[in-house]
Amino acid sequence: MIELVLFVLVSLGISAAWNLADIFNYPRIVAGLIPYLNKPLLCPECNSFWIGILVSMFLNPVAGFTYPILSNFFCGIISHLIAVIFYRKIVEPSI
Repeated sequence: MIELVLFVLVSLGISAAWNLADIFNYPRIVAGLIPYLNKPLLCPECNSFWIGILVSMFLNPVAGFTYPILSNFFCGIISHLIAVIFYRKIVEPSI
């Protein structure tokens, strides 16, 4: 259970830093110029899925699955769902 909480905090922290920190303005501008990757990299809910998959390669709370690709996908879904709640209920009303 503690691994899952740590995973959610790390993936949500990286996703929030990518979306909200001013230090990542230039990389977001460059990512916006890539034709097919601009939407998955600039949408807060979309990039939280990809960040969740990336973080799960190093910190996987559901590593007990038989298929590691499926567990990484599941971690991406967990990260995405938590980020949707975070961005829609906390961040958007404050902006």
